[in-house]
Amino acid sequence: MKEERVNRFVEKMLEEIPEVVKGLMPKIPKKFLELELGPPHMHTLKTISDHRSPLKISEISKELSISFAMMTRIIDRLELRGLVSRTSDPNDRRVIRVKLTSRGKVVSRKMKDFQKKHMIKVLNKFEEKDREAFMETMDRITSILSKYGREI
Repeated sequence: MKEERVNRFVEKMLEEIPEVVKGLMPKIPKKFLELELGPPHMHTLKTISDHRSPLKISEISKELSISFAMMTRIIDRLELRGLVSRTSDPNDRRVIRVKLTSRGKVVSRKMKDFQKKHMIKVLNKFEEKDREAFMETMDRITSILSKYGREI
């Protein structure tokens, strides 16, 4: 019985999670579309911007669960757009690290600001009790996931 319930729940989540994401995330604005970047590129920019020091491509690919080869192509496109640069590791010249350029920092900050404003707009459309329930539920989900870690 327990296994059947879990299976039904998983099937439901696989259908509903994309709808939840669509409902919460903004459509990509034209100014970002002109950069010809898709979600993997934007997630990569965010990941790089979340770290203080330059990252190895392997670190970024592991964090985002993307193959090294695919991450290399993503970094190539970001570099072509002037958003990231590759640098040699001062301790091991064989190692290449990636960091945001000045332009990359601006684009990353604007993306984050845009997403934040959109999320606030969405949440402000909710009735107060629904907004509180939604935020409490998200806090609970985050707490449970962090308890068991990403490597479940």
